[in-house]
Amino acid sequence: MYIRTNIDMRIMNKVVVIGGDHHNTLGVIRGLGERGIHPDVIIVSLSSMTFVDASRYIANSWIIKDESEIVDLLLNKYKNEIEKPVVICCSDVSSGIIDDNRDKLAPFLILPGAEVQGRISSLMSKKRMAELAMEVGLNIPQTTYVSDSDTDLSQIKLPCIIKPLESRNGKKEDIAICRTIDELKKYAASNNLCNEQIQDFIDKDFEYQLIGCSTKDKVIIPGVSKILRPCKGSNTSFLHYIPLEENFCAIDKCIDFVRRTGYKGLFSLEFLRDKNGKDYFMEINFRNDGNAICVTAAGMSLPYIWYLDCIDEDYSQEKNNKVKSVYVMPDMAELKLLVTRQISLKDYISDLRKTNRFMEYDKKDKKPFWKLIKHHLCSILSI
Repeated sequence: MYIRTNIDMRIMNKVVVIGGDHHNTLGVIRGLGERGIHPDVIIVSLSSMTFVDASRYIANSWIIKDESEIVDLLLNKYKNEIEKPVVICCSDVSSGIIDDNRDKLAPFLILPGAEVQGRISSLMSKKRMAELAMEVGLNIPQTTYVSDSDTDLSQIKLPCIIKPLESRNGKKEDIAICRTIDELKKYAASNNLCNEQIQDFIDKDFEYQLIGCSTKDKVIIPGVSKILRPCKGSNTSFLHYIPLEENFCAIDKCIDFVRRTGYKGLFSLEFLRDKNGKDYFMEINFRNDGNAICVTAAGMSLPYIWYLDCIDEDYSQEKNNKVKSVYVMPDMAELKLLVTRQISLKDYISDLRKTNRFMEYDKKDKKPFWKLIKHHLCSILSI
């Protein structure tokens, strides 16, 4: 496969991006495409009405209905490549499947993850994450780990927040906040309360993320994405990305945390800062983050850095790019908030004017956005 980069023209390693029909996957495609690399894409979607595959930057694409098909597809398509393709995951499930099948895939592909098969899957447990976070000196909320339905609910501090113990086995919609014992009992009665964690609810000032890339010898975290308007059931939000200042947070502990996982690849760390200025570690995502296009918008392509590191090329030029402050908007999510009157037209227009980059619309790659609009209109008209 011939592709143009700032490296000499030659046969190069392909890139395979795996993810849902979602702006997360699209952001990686664009982050690579803008640096001259056109990846192959595996889209996991139950619907045939996909939009990500309309991107001008894609070399080849396949749509599968279930993540269980990933391993066979990778082996069928890439087992005989001259140079090993580089894999990038954009979902917890795909990242876990790659990790669970590392020994089978590693002879043919360059994979994100740790050297030992199963290491990252085990760390996807929020309990394991929390234990490691405490080892390096990060704060976590007081937590109860529920393994069966016999937990004494009267001992839970309220208000609390309930989450699946493993992100790959749950969705953002599975997160629940209970402010009274009656709400907690009602939740327990209507859900199988097991394999979950119950945490103290933090009276937060704001949420932030450290989106980065762990290479062979560095943990790169160029900035902070500050969530300005959290969306219920999602961390996809209107956000402000700013260059990382040394005193913003315990960055050395965060880097130590990532190194101790043994993980190599794209990642994000999620934190809450309370009204007193105390930070609480929430979780690590062992894959590209849904908000990661903000780093590309700020001037540095982390997917491109990961690719260069995988093929033993110098990524210092990209890493040394000066990142700037940018505002990024998830266009479709914000339109939904406007239509459902969760934000005012005045606030929407004000934020629209600030925005430097959108998650779905891109003037250099318009087709995915218009295809998404078409699908939404078709869905509305069919009701």
